[in-house]
Amino acid sequence: MNWTIHKYSFKQTFVFSFLFLLIYIFGNNIDGSFFQLNLNYLLPDSYSYIQASKNFYGEFQIDPIRPFLYPLIIGVPSIFGFNSSESIILFAVFINLVVWFFTLFYLYKTIEIIQSKKAAFWSTLILSSCFGITGMIFQPLTEICFIGLLTSGAYFLIKVPHLPSNIGLFLGFILTASLIRPGVL
Repeated sequence: MNWTIHKYSFKQTFVFSFLFLLIYIFGNNIDGSFFQLNLNYLLPDSYSYIQASKNFYGEFQIDPIRPFLYPLIIGVPSIFGFNSSESIILFAVFINLVVWFFTLFYLYKTIEIIQSKKAAFWSTLILSSCFGITGMIFQPLTEICFIGLLTSGAYFLIKVPHLPSNIGLFLGFILTASLIRPGVL
């Protein structure tokens, strides 16, 4: 059986990244609670983002500590009447999953422009195998969105750096990232 990888395509990267994600999920859910939401295992910052979201949509108040964009995003279910903590957490996990795969795509494409498909493949796999970052997908935290916005911005800056529209997209992604994590500025 030949285990060599010949194409180094994004499709192969996606499959391996998805497998790493499944390994992480099954590794953390050995007790069989694969589809159960474990509210007892949220990191402390998660609660403040949930509360900031509830304050924004319930009382129209911006949290004085948390930046407003991420609570605004994860609180979208509140518009449709789903304002429980569970709904906000599930939507945050959904958003983080989508952004995570976009992050892998833009990382692959960026490194493919700079280096090669082989380097892009291995770099993306290295990022997707970092279980610390992968674990953040399942928390209502800003890390995944922040990394996704930075990676997307880098892609548009590197794709065609002399086009003003790409520079504008890069700045737009960086400014949006600063609305999620203001410490970037």
